[in-house]
Formats: sequence, structure tokens, C-alpha cells
Amino acid sequence: DEMILLFSSFGKVYRIKVDIIKQCGPKEKGVAVGALLNLEPRERILSVFSMNIDEKHPYITGVTKNGMIKKADKTIFIGSTQNKNGLKAAGLNEDDVYLDFWETNGDYITLITEQKMAIQFTLDEVRPTGKTSKGVIAIKLAENDFIRQVSITPQINKKVIVQHRAGKGS
Repeated sequence: DEMILLFSSFGKVYRIKVDIIKQCGPKEKGVAVGALLNLEPRERILSVFSMNIDEKHPYITGVTKNGMIKKADKTIFIGSTQNKNGLKAAGLNEDDVYLDFWETNGDYITLITEQKMAIQFTLDEVRPTGKTSKGVIAIKLAENDFIRQVSITPQINKKVIVQHRAGKGS
């Protein structure tokens, strides 16, 4: 039975069998993901990945609203049983949420904040950690600032000055 991995805003990973998702015709609405999983209040599913390991992108990388970044080997999330209650995939500081998760390798990440600061660095600067780790600082945010936009690209974005992880941006 094929399964998929679903990553949430609370840093949790869920595993469900693909065949519990009903097949829909073009005029049908489908099924709410909350009906398949036991999500917490205000928790949202951000990303869905196959259980296959893409050798070109073997990591799962997540970024939080408050500027933390977490990278883990995708293999640590693979399993043979469903988990509708979710497992901790990534630690989280209080009052923070994950914005999204991506399959990555040595790509470049660009973060842009609400106060128009930007930082870019290679994901090689972020070492993979275990499930409970909160990851590391991606950008040092000014007070009341937060991440507004994240993009991951195989090449440098020439519009953004490249810095190292945990800089203040420019």
C-alpha cells in the first residue's frame, strides 16, 4: 500500500495510505484533509510528499515564521504504518509556526521579511538534525518582524545579496 507524508504548520508529519483518499470525478469536491487526520486546532497541512527518496533532493527542509530553519534526512520520516495523529517532525519555539516544507539538497534559499529585509544562503550551511530538533536560526529578525516569503532555487537569485545563515539580511 502506497503512503504519503503530510507536513503541518505545527512541525508534525502524518503518514496515510493513498487508498484511503477517495478518487473523485471532475465535479466532485474531494475530502477535507481534517477528516483523514487528527489535526490540532489551527494546525494546517502545508506539504505532501511521496515516500520515495529523490536522490537529488534527499532532505526535507522547513522554515518558520520567526526565522528558524530545520533540515532532516527524509529517510527518518519513512515508515510502514499509518500515523493519523502525527509525529513530531521538527521542534518549534512557542508562538511560532512552520510556513512550509520542501524537498531540498544544496539549493539556495531566499527569505524576505515583512520589514523588507532579505537574506540568501546555500542550504549546505544547514546541517541535518533529528526529529525533535528545532533547527537553527535562518535570519536574525528585528523586533516585530517575521518571514513573509521563502523561495528555494537551484541557483543564486542575483537580486539578493548572498550572506551566511543567521545574518540580519539587507
